Amino acid sequence: QPRDPNSLSVNGISAIHEDSSGILWIGTTVGGLNKLDKKTRRFAHYRNDPNDPNSLLNNTVWALLEDSQGNLWIGTSGATNSLDRLNRQTGEFTHYQNDPKDTASLPPRAVLAVHEDSAGILWIGTYEGGLQRLDQQSGSFTHYRHDPAQPGSLSHDIIWAFLEDSQGRFWIGTMGGGLNLLDRSSGSPQVGAF
Repeated sequence: QPRDPNSLSVNGISAIHEDSSGILWIGTTVGGLNKLDKKTRRFAHYRNDPNDPNSLLNNTVWALLEDSQGNLWIGTSGATNSLDRLNRQTGEFTHYQNDPKDTASLPPRAVLAVHEDSAGILWIGTYEGGLQRLDQQSGSFTHYRHDPAQPGSLSHDIIWAFLEDSQGRFWIGTMGGGLNLLDRSSGSPQVGAF
């Protein structure tokens, strides 16, 4: 409702996540991040503010995840693609984004999926940037990419989905390369006939 500042910011919804305290977070295509108060049915908005470096970096939100520590992670795309972490006490965002001078930074691609595995490792799926593993202590990323010369490499660099199954296997869904299974003992994505 354009005249209601407490309504949903836009009608294009790209991600929804209910956190451990029952709060509903809604990612939008161009309206940033929304938080729904289920009792009042009012929305709080988190948007990019060019004058505030601690605001959401981009208003297109593709992925949402609450990790085991209670952090809310937001995957975005825009002029500067990023993975953001929200400090819910202060409302400030920490940005993980590409630094051309740092090969261990996030690739300059949209973040489409975020997943925390049972070991507490954060995995990030990107658009044409492959699979990323974040070391939260250092803020550095390990990159997994498609390499035609490497038969055991990732089958495609657009990553849409993750699942850790009941046997602890880690599955990766790609845009054009089918399903991948990550062999975490070797750290190499293994491509099979799945």
